[in-house]
Amino acid sequence: VSPKWPKDHLIQDTLSHEGCHAVEHGLSLVEANNLFETIAERIDAPDRFQSTYVENIEDADKKIRDFMKVKEYWAEICTQFFQDPTQLNIKDFHIVSEQVAKVDPTFNWKVASQKRRDIVQGKVNEKIKKSYAKNRSKHRS
Repeated sequence: VSPKWPKDHLIQDTLSHEGCHAVEHGLSLVEANNLFETIAERIDAPDRFQSTYVENIEDADKKIRDFMKVKEYWAEICTQFFQDPTQLNIKDFHIVSEQVAKVDPTFNWKVASQKRRDIVQGKVNEKIKKSYAKNRSKHRS
């Protein structure tokens, strides 16, 4: 945790990323195959979403490396879609929005992002207050 990446941002990012992986499990084999084929075309595209995480995935076996990159690229563009889709290339935006529309055709990323931010910030604040109260009571004894 750093001033650049506060704890609440890391929590939101992780929840979104892992939630996006969960979407994969709800797809039929054909849907998953189609999604991953589309993403495979994007992982080396010059206009792709830049993710340090995806860019640094390595494996001696090119097939394993590419499979891992495709799965993580999906989670990264999906995470970005839920936080601020204006930062995605339109091609990546469409990949995610097609999947989201199947589940929630009225999805509004700004509203959802603010709700998620409020929930996470509320939980972080609760934890800080509890920790403060616990430390305060220790010092009084």
